[in-house]
Amino acid sequence: MGRKNKVFNRTKKVMRKDIDLGFKKHPLTGDLVLKTGPAAIRQSLINIVRTNFYDRGFNVEVGTNTDFHLFENVSMVTTNHLKLNITNSIKNFEPDVELVDVKVFDNKIDENTIVVKIYYVPLNSTTVEELSISLERIR
Repeated sequence: MGRKNKVFNRTKKVMRKDIDLGFKKHPLTGDLVLKTGPAAIRQSLINIVRTNFYDRGFNVEVGTNTDFHLFENVSMVTTNHLKLNITNSIKNFEPDVELVDVKVFDNKIDENTIVVKIYYVPLNSTTVEELSISLERIR
């Protein structure tokens, strides 16, 4: 018997689901609360940006190494390197978005903060979304 080729419906909307990292219980079922759709995508992007290389034991390439950049002297070189790391990580590890642009602002140097703005288009959408992440050095 030959294998049948599956035909996928490209117009079907896929709903992204992920657990809420606050680990809240659903009041009725007692199960973990799920994040769906755009909220799950935002949570995934935040996790990718805040993950450092070697944080995930079996997938050491995931991450952007933000801690390293936060403890460097802020310059055009460090912000460009951080932007490149974020861009590559999102393109490689987040298949549900089309990345439009990443901007890194170092305007809060006195507060030891770098602001990252990610512009992306979610899967099955035509609207550009913006996600702003504030990275702080706390040591």
